[in-house]
Amino acid sequence: MIVFRENDDFEPLTWARGVPIYATTLLVALHVAALLAGWMAQALHIDPLSGPLVFRSAEVLRFGAIWQWATYVLVQPLNNPIFFAIEMFLLYAFGREVERYIGRRHYLLLYAILILTPPVLLTGLALVFPGFTFGLNGSGHVHFAIFVAFAALYPGVEFFLRIQARWLAGGLVALYAAFYLATHQWSSFCALLSDAGVALLFIGWMRGTVSMPRFSWGWRSPERVGRAGGPAKPPSIRRDPMETIDPLLDKIASEGMESLTPGERAALEKAREELLARREPRS
Repeated sequence: MIVFRENDDFEPLTWARGVPIYATTLLVALHVAALLAGWMAQALHIDPLSGPLVFRSAEVLRFGAIWQWATYVLVQPLNNPIFFAIEMFLLYAFGREVERYIGRRHYLLLYAILILTPPVLLTGLALVFPGFTFGLNGSGHVHFAIFVAFAALYPGVEFFLRIQARWLAGGLVALYAAFYLATHQWSSFCALLSDAGVALLFIGWMRGTVSMPRFSWGWRSPERVGRAGGPAKPPSIRRDPMETIDPLLDKIASEGMESLTPGERAALEKAREELLARREPRS
């Protein structure tokens, strides 16, 4: 359950002719611009895949090319425009829902962690196994992890053949992992599993079901139960019950009442009782 909700952080950045512009919209525009730049470079007989923006563990370790930890996601495969278009559509559809649910700042934090985790992990593996060289480019694993985050938030959403989001995400992870293992694509295998795991842990942290260190630089973490099952420390400010109800109402509107977990049902009932208590006249 997400307890803290700041209205400005859950609203679009701006509007363009009645269309809401979210941070996800800008991310899609950035990736499209990067793909167009790659095509222009290819037209000038410059191969972006051999340039300095692609992540290569050997270059990071030998020459300190740490910028590759972030720039590799902008170097898309240039020969699959249909798959790229599908990827951008899925990023916009699912990323927008994740952003609306957890807030823009937490969403961008998650996106940054998803970008950095695979190359940092692969760099560490290159230190442990000096005989292996790892490389990575493209953003497919990052955006698939956004879908995993969506499935963690809305596990009961049904897709084609009435397959729920949780089973679709789990099945795709298993399918791609088996494919990468069979084809010995170790970099993609590590990127897939690490980003999917990060997405699940992050959503669990946001809901208070996973304990992680609190951030002290602007992001407020959700309330959690204390150690050994003890009660959590009371928050420093009193929360408006509507801050708890709002995201649950969004989920009910999109999935129905049956999609709520027992914890979310209890939170909804508690907030309802608190609102009713406030409305009762004092004796």
